[in-house]
Amino acid sequence: MKFEEIVNRHKKFLNQTDLMILQFILNHRNQMRHISIHDLAKKCCVSSTTIVRFAQKLGKT
Repeated sequence: MKFEEIVNRHKKFLNQTDLMILQFILNHRNQMRHISIHDLAKKCCVSSTTIVRFAQKLGKT
Protein backbone atom coordinates (compact mmCIF):
# COMPACT_ATOMS: atom_id res chain seq x y z
CA MET A 1 0.00 0.00 0.00
CA LYS A 2 1.29 3.45 -0.88
CA PHE A 3 1.99 6.05 1.78
CA GLU A 4 -0.77 8.34 0.46
CA GLU A 5 -3.31 5.53 0.74
CA ILE A 6 -2.30 4.87 4.33
CA VAL A 7 -2.54 8.57 5.19
CA ASN A 8 -5.94 8.93 3.53
CA ARG A 9 -7.24 5.91 5.40
CA HIS A 10 -6.20 7.36 8.79
CA LYS A 11 -6.43 11.12 8.18
CA LYS A 12 -9.47 11.54 10.43
CA PHE A 13 -7.35 10.40 13.41
CA LEU A 14 -4.57 12.95 12.85
CA ASN A 15 -4.30 16.11 14.94
CA GLN A 16 -2.67 19.43 13.99
CA THR A 17 0.80 18.27 15.05
CA ASP A 18 0.41 15.06 13.05
CA LEU A 19 -0.64 17.06 10.00
CA MET A 20 2.42 19.28 10.37
CA ILE A 21 4.67 16.20 10.52
CA LEU A 22 2.87 14.78 7.50
CA GLN A 23 3.38 18.00 5.55
CA PHE A 24 7.09 17.97 6.36
CA ILE A 25 7.35 14.36 5.19
CA LEU A 26 5.52 15.09 1.96
CA ASN A 27 7.67 18.15 1.28
CA HIS A 28 10.93 16.25 1.91
CA ARG A 29 10.16 12.80 0.50
CA ASN A 30 13.65 12.17 -0.88
CA GLN A 31 15.25 12.74 2.53
CA MET A 32 12.85 10.48 4.44
CA ARG A 33 14.61 7.26 3.47
CA HIS A 34 17.77 8.41 5.22
CA ILE A 35 16.48 10.30 8.26
CA SER A 36 16.14 8.96 11.78
CA ILE A 37 13.12 9.45 14.02
CA HIS A 38 15.26 11.73 16.19
CA ASP A 39 16.29 13.90 13.24
CA LEU A 40 12.72 14.09 11.97
CA ALA A 41 11.58 15.15 15.42
CA LYS A 42 14.21 17.91 15.52
CA LYS A 43 13.25 19.18 12.09
CA CYS A 44 9.56 19.24 13.05
CA CYS A 45 10.25 20.74 16.51
CA VAL A 46 8.51 17.87 18.29
CA SER A 47 9.65 15.00 20.51
CA SER A 48 10.69 11.59 19.21
CA THR A 49 7.69 10.20 21.10
CA THR A 50 5.40 12.39 19.00
CA ILE A 51 6.88 10.91 15.82
CA VAL A 52 6.35 7.39 17.18
CA ARG A 53 2.71 8.17 18.06
CA PHE A 54 2.20 9.61 14.57
CA ALA A 55 3.57 6.39 13.05
CA GLN A 56 1.38 4.29 15.33
CA LYS A 57 -1.72 6.18 14.19
CA LEU A 58 -0.84 5.39 10.58
CA GLY A 59 -0.17 1.76 11.43
CA LYS A 60 -3.62 1.05 12.83
CA THR A 61 -5.77 -1.19 10.67
